[in-house]
Amino acid sequence: MTTALPTPEETPNAKLTRYVGTLIGESTSREFRLAVARETIREQDIIAVNAELRRSEPGSASIEKIRIWAKVQRIERLNPLFPAEAGHELAETRTSPFDTVLSLSREMVTAVCQIVGSEPLDGGAGGKLGHLRYPAQPASSAYRPESDDIARIVLGELKNNPDRALDIATLANRPEVNVAVDGHYVVTRHLAVLAMTGAGKSWTVRRIIEQLAQKRYPIVI
Repeated sequence: MTTALPTPEETPNAKLTRYVGTLIGESTSREFRLAVARETIREQDIIAVNAELRRSEPGSASIEKIRIWAKVQRIERLNPLFPAEAGHELAETRTSPFDTVLSLSREMVTAVCQIVGSEPLDGGAGGKLGHLRYPAQPASSAYRPESDDIARIVLGELKNNPDRALDIATLANRPEVNVAVDGHYVVTRHLAVLAMTGAGKSWTVRRIIEQLAQKRYPIVI
């Protein structure tokens, strides 16, 4: 089983700054729901939850401290004191809700988070994540990881092999974190860039070619 675990040693102010919400409702090994502190996260943000996992070996009582990584897939906003019936009545009478006594401030913001993987709390080798096989405990606290930790996960072994790293982008919500691909795998295997119209396929290919040239990889266009 997994149980909530405090984040590594930090000052109270640092913990408060990085806190984004609390796990609520059903938690699975694939996703969980988060009661969100107002304006602390956006869709596609990467967050983390610390936990304790009992080892699965028969007779083992040892506990492993882990960090669960997740991505915010969807954010829902609900005002339980503003029922749908009231909204229909206001729409029918063309009345502004601000001209009524209805409460508009008691909102509940919930995020649906997809689990990316887990690693030992002190950091996995090469930024590799393992499959989470037991869900995180409800009431656990979620927080924004440090940029260096996110870079370690995103770059993996490329962080120690800059000559092979093709710098192609930054994370949308964390522009200080670079995204890179392995140039060795690009030139020794097939590469397909697939996306909807206007998503930036041409720009991505141009960027990859520029980076291959800068890293002095042999290419023929």
